[in-house]
Amino acid sequence: MRLLTRLGFDTGFSRAADGFNPSIRAGCEKKWSPRTVEWFDTAPRILKTPYWCRDLRHAVKMGVPIAHVFIPVRPLSEVATSRIKAHLACSPGKTAVAEEKLMAEWLGWIVETVVTNGIDFTLMRYPRHVHDWEYCGAMLVRGLPDIQKLPAGRFQTVHKELSKLRQ
Repeated sequence: MRLLTRLGFDTGFSRAADGFNPSIRAGCEKKWSPRTVEWFDTAPRILKTPYWCRDLRHAVKMGVPIAHVFIPVRPLSEVATSRIKAHLACSPGKTAVAEEKLMAEWLGWIVETVVTNGIDFTLMRYPRHVHDWEYCGAMLVRGLPDIQKLPAGRFQTVHKELSKLRQ
């Protein structure tokens, strides 16, 4: 989200640092209610939230148009460990195995939703898209073709600046 914000895409953030939590190197997420179609009328074009895995199907049922879904994927054991360490586990007090099973279920839901509803999607290998600007650009252009309209070198420069901050 920080990359897309710095590149001028409609993310709902005014600056690349808005909503970013440096202690867990994550964030930049918008809260939303899948029960209100009206929210989407004024929503940014690009949304980020792990809860999309669970809630995307509700948005689709409400008739919200979804152009493309990017799904970062990494080993589920790493996801569970990271979420527990950052105190973001969806099953507080549960084991890493329980969190891993929940993340597997959510991944299944989002894949099922995009496939059964004919929504274009891109699976992105995490953290490769964070550190490899060429890979990231190749993945993002699938759903955000306007990336190709950026001034020469802009994507690479901004990506490299942000990936240095993550090391």
